[in-house]
Amino acid sequence: LLGVAGLPDVPLDEAVRALHQYCAGLTEWRDQVQANKHRQGPQPDFVNALFDYGLAMIQAEIGWVEGFIAQMEAQHGKG
Repeated sequence: LLGVAGLPDVPLDEAVRALHQYCAGLTEWRDQVQANKHRQGPQPDFVNALFDYGLAMIQAEIGWVEGFIAQMEAQHGKG
């Protein structure tokens, strides 16, 4: 999020590319957490809740980044 403050100094194509890379990293992280959850097998509800919360936070950030990319592209005629 701190990187967003510097976006006015970065060319649009470079900023969008960096955001896509960040989103890909988040997606990979989400997939790793899901795999770890499944690898653990059946767990108590509180353990599942911890995994689910983490996954929800990662998914929310992915959604926010994707929306921000779309907003940037639409405002600059790239979408």
